[in-house]
Amino acid sequence: MGRMAAQATGSSSLARTLATTLAAATVSALPVLLLGGLAVLIRGDLGFGEFGLGAAIGSFFAASAITSLPSGAISDRLGPRRTIAVGLAGTIVALAGIAVVPGSLLALLPWLVGAGVANALIQVGANHLLAVAVPISRQGIAYGLKQSAIPLAAVLAGISVPVVGLTIGWRAAYGLAAVVGFAVTWLLWRGARGTVAEERATAREGDAPIPALVVLALGVGLGTTASNALTGFSVSASVAGGMPQDAAGLLLTAGSLLGMSTRIVAGWFADRASRGSLLLVVGMLVIGSVGFASLALAPGSVPLIVAATLIAFVGAWGYQGLVLLVVARTNPGAPAVAMAIVRIGPNSGAVIGPLVFGAIVERAGYAAAWGAAAGATLVAAALVLAGRVLLLPVRRRIVAARDEDAASR
Repeated sequence: MGRMAAQATGSSSLARTLATTLAAATVSALPVLLLGGLAVLIRGDLGFGEFGLGAAIGSFFAASAITSLPSGAISDRLGPRRTIAVGLAGTIVALAGIAVVPGSLLALLPWLVGAGVANALIQVGANHLLAVAVPISRQGIAYGLKQSAIPLAAVLAGISVPVVGLTIGWRAAYGLAAVVGFAVTWLLWRGARGTVAEERATAREGDAPIPALVVLALGVGLGTTASNALTGFSVSASVAGGMPQDAAGLLLTAGSLLGMSTRIVAGWFADRASRGSLLLVVGMLVIGSVGFASLALAPGSVPLIVAATLIAFVGAWGYQGLVLLVVARTNPGAPAVAMAIVRIGPNSGAVIGPLVFGAIVERAGYAAAWGAAAGATLVAAALVLAGRVLLLPVRRRIVAARDEDAASR
């Protein structure tokens, strides 16, 4: 009975941890993904174009990229749960501010910058929490679920177009998101009661070398330039291609659900495979490039837009949890710092991507922009493959040490 009770308690604690990280990470992405989903309404109200949309999206991710490394240090010092709580407070303030204050693009930007800082705290804290609180054998599915938060936020953003945006306005959507943030904060507080003291980082000795993490960050960052353009501009591009606005919002929802499901399935698979996670990442990036290339050929063909968008979501959005899993497995000493280093890449890519994509759209159209996204994704695949080569010796050493320790028991 005692063993069964302990197992039930452990399963309950794991479920609370996963629920906390998924909910917090979802809320942290809402400020920018609501902007993408409601872009047509917001741009019409505040009076800015595609480049302005790219700048607004980029400001969020620029702030997140700049504060990623400091967030890793904060999480190591405060512990992941407190770090997530601070980030949630900042996100709630930003969501409420966007709902009430902005009357122009310039007024909107500071709130998005604040939301980006909060996003860094939540994402790094959540990654850290999974690294220290989830058994290694379940970390694949854990990171897959956690990374499904961004597609989940995009689902909410897509639903918000016909349900909220086209009925009571885009400001109401941000107000409702702030209410959701309060609910998640309560969930975090409830889940933290009775937990043991959280593990702090020790040292990076034996962890993956910085150059390997930098190469991986560059690859994932370049891939993110395309994936964030997909979420930020999917609705606008689909409308420009002939789809009704509500249907374009639903397509964003469907693509996000598909991307979310892919992340979870990929994590489940990684828990059952001892190697090859980064090879799967490379394969997904290649699939994503096919989707983007198809979008470049899609103007005026609604069926092709739908098919290409779904393929792009599978490839461009399916691999992120696998990257975090690899970083956690190759950096057992100081996972928060290592993940913060790798996060600089995707956050920087998320800054560059919308800006460049928006500029290309305004000067050459969506076909050229999607073509550029396809090329960037292929180069990203090559960089991730190079990162894998650099990480292989570390992974082998850690696995050998773990096997030796298990044999001595």
